Amino acid sequence: MRDFIGYFYRHFSFRTRAPDAGPAAPPALSLPPAPPGWPRAAPAARARPYGPAPPASRAVARPPPLEFFTAEGESSILKAMEGLRIGTCSWKYPSWAGLVYSGPRPANFLEEYARKYRTVEVDQWFWSLGAESAALPRREVVAEYDESTPADFRFTVKCPDALTLTHHRGGKAGGLRPNLRFLDAEFFLRFLDSLAPLLPKIGLFIFQFSYLNREMMASKDRFLERLASFLDLLPARPPCAVELRNPRWLDGAFFDLLAAHGAAPVILQGYWMDDAAATIDRFADRIGARLCLRLHGEDREGMEERSGESWDRIIRPKDDELARISVSLTKVFGREIYVNVNNHYEGSAPLTIERLEARLGVPL
Repeated sequence: MRDFIGYFYRHFSFRTRAPDAGPAAPPALSLPPAPPGWPRAAPAARARPYGPAPPASRAVARPPPLEFFTAEGESSILKAMEGLRIGTCSWKYPSWAGLVYSGPRPANFLEEYARKYRTVEVDQWFWSLGAESAALPRREVVAEYDESTPADFRFTVKCPDALTLTHHRGGKAGGLRPNLRFLDAEFFLRFLDSLAPLLPKIGLFIFQFSYLNREMMASKDRFLERLASFLDLLPARPPCAVELRNPRWLDGAFFDLLAAHGAAPVILQGYWMDDAAATIDRFADRIGARLCLRLHGEDREGMEERSGESWDRIIRPKDDELARISVSLTKVFGREIYVNVNNHYEGSAPLTIERLEARLGVPL
């Protein structure tokens, strides 16, 4: 892994840029051998257009195959489920005492969390972009997370918004100010370097993009071009995942581009996105080796008010939704799947996980 980080520094120059300069473009790279845990094949030919979306009829949820309900079928499903990891979005919630933790203030939240779950989403490094600079993880925090988790634990890490915001925040009055680090491969590699001890445990690097209007991005095609160019520059093919907040952009072209680059789609249930189960059903045959499903819900502020920020009970049950999601997940078993559950989805992420696992039929 150290050789992997050294490779970045041999091929990239991390010089400070002048304030008015654009991001330095790294040179074209030949792919080095993939590091342990990141087996990535060379990308397929990327002919454009990527093809039409599958017919809308695929959006209809189908029941699991009949063999699911036989002893032999259960055995094969168990094997296919080995790549499924279900965890929460963040972990430091005192109100999870009794559900996850031995008490409201354990000595090490993450260490106790990792005894119960095999994955967690980290969002604390997402809020990165400042007026003139962008923050990176502190090495002592990274080391703490590594020491608190076993070798087979996996983090899904939200990448800094310095990489995913097209423009700086709060610029309406004086006009939008472009973010020079948007999809900047150099900055992403600096981010990887800051996470060096944790890299073997990172299952996905999540690139969460905000809703992009025409002021921010001229078109979906232009966005896909920028995304493809960025992914092409990355050595060693780290496990990237992409979350969009433009519902109509989740089409065949998007899924095909990700599969061609070995990247994963992030399907969000909540906000204004289309139904997650229907999206999985429609594009199941265009999803590559990895998938991330994030269960967030549609009313963050309302859920916080109703819960009093005590996340130990189901407040707004979503039985029908979970039933459809569990059926849809069976159609993509065999892949590396991360399901990240937020407290805002039903009121308690640990209890939602219990309900989802029961729907899937086999405790994890």
